[in-house]
Amino acid sequence: MKTDFNQIINTIIKKVIELVKKYIRVILIGVLCMGVILSIFSIINYRHSKSLKDKIIKKCNDDTEIIIHMSDFTGFEWDKCIVYGPSTQTKDICDAFDINYNTYLDLNYGIIFLNNNDVTYEEFFKVSDHDFTNKIPEFIIYPYRQNESTQVKYASFEKNEAEFKCIKKDSDNGYYYRLYPIN
Repeated sequence: MKTDFNQIINTIIKKVIELVKKYIRVILIGVLCMGVILSIFSIINYRHSKSLKDKIIKKCNDDTEIIIHMSDFTGFEWDKCIVYGPSTQTKDICDAFDINYNTYLDLNYGIIFLNNNDVTYEEFFKVSDHDFTNKIPEFIIYPYRQNESTQVKYASFEKNEAEFKCIKKDSDNGYYYRLYPIN
């Protein structure tokens, strides 16, 4: 009888050990899969990181006026940026900077980053939304200094000179941000 009892106990212990081994494998495979999934999401998130505008607004959000360096917000190689206003035509940019650029600018403010005269990144800042509920544009980078002529259509800045004064202002619809070059 004692032998039967020992056999039963041994059988139970073997079954428990087999189950534990099986579940450890399942848990390890699950952890490995979660790691792979998290890595994929990290890569996707890195590639589609926040816009330049969002990064600058986040930095300027706590201050009413701050000096920023454009290179602090870019995760790519560039040696020059071009800032332009809504009256700028694509041809103006191509002729002035001798670059191959074919994006239609369409009454926007914007910034173009170049590396060895090749466009590496561009971002547009709309003057207003489509239904005109927000009459004050949320974010604009001007090509001219704060108290200078507004007739300047575009300007370029070398990477080490791309410094801007970011001014945060209050409106009925929240805050809006204006950037002016300081160099």
